[in-house]
Amino acid sequence: MREYDTGATRNNNEDKPNYEGFLSPLVIKEFGRYMHRHRHQADGKLRDGDNWQKGMPTDDYMDSLLRHVLDVWLHHRGYPEQAEEDLREALCAIIFNTQGYLLHTLLEGMLPKPSPGWICAICNTKDIHTEFCPTCRPDIDQRICHE
Repeated sequence: MREYDTGATRNNNEDKPNYEGFLSPLVIKEFGRYMHRHRHQADGKLRDGDNWQKGMPTDDYMDSLLRHVLDVWLHHRGYPEQAEEDLREALCAIIFNTQGYLLHTLLEGMLPKPSPGWICAICNTKDIHTEFCPTCRPDIDQRICHE
């Protein structure tokens, strides 16, 4: 039990995650800048900051992740001229791809069992076989319900 000079008390937090200690505001700020730079699409439009949370195939995350890991490795081994991007950009890209892959695995365990006649939780497409349609979640095995 924690007791303060004011008389207020709180339970100990020894068994609770220390998010403030686990994360660095400098890293989060740099990652936010990276994510904002990459909101600009090839067609000139600005995508929503949480657009990536709609889901992407894990193969895409892995492919990109390994390209960026190679760049970090080249920087680390003293061959920055061989890398495709600078070190900070590559490190942020690793965080992005790792976070996307992890989110996919977390959501995968949370999705309900498929049943005919669902409505997509993202775009409201009707008569799909899972909670998400192929457009919104192409990474999930989708079967359009024809029943």
